[in-house]
Amino acid sequence: MRNKLIEKGLENFRTKNGAGFNCAQSVAYAFEEIYTSKEDVESLNTSGGGNVEGGVCGSIYAAGKILEKHKFEELKKNFNEETGSIKCREILKNKKISCHECVQKCVEFIHDKQYINK
Repeated sequence: MRNKLIEKGLENFRTKNGAGFNCAQSVAYAFEEIYTSKEDVESLNTSGGGNVEGGVCGSIYAAGKILEKHKFEELKKNFNEETGSIKCREILKNKKISCHECVQKCVEFIHDKQYINK
């Protein structure tokens, strides 16, 4: 199931033939019908690329909409330790992981820490 969620999250991330989702939408889309709805995905259309408060990575921002608060804090801590930041532009500047990898890591984290087979 984990790999299917990752595939779903990445399948429309900035693709020419797909929906062209940003990173935040891609994370939410992976969990559509589990934790999010089509409307939730659509509402994140301006939340990618560090365009949320504080310049936070859109993948992390979307994960925060899904995760319980203490798990969201854990995700932010893990991201900061691995990439040097939770802010989009700083993550990209540090060149430790790509945008695709940010989406993947957030989907994996949500799956591993919170997913309940429904």
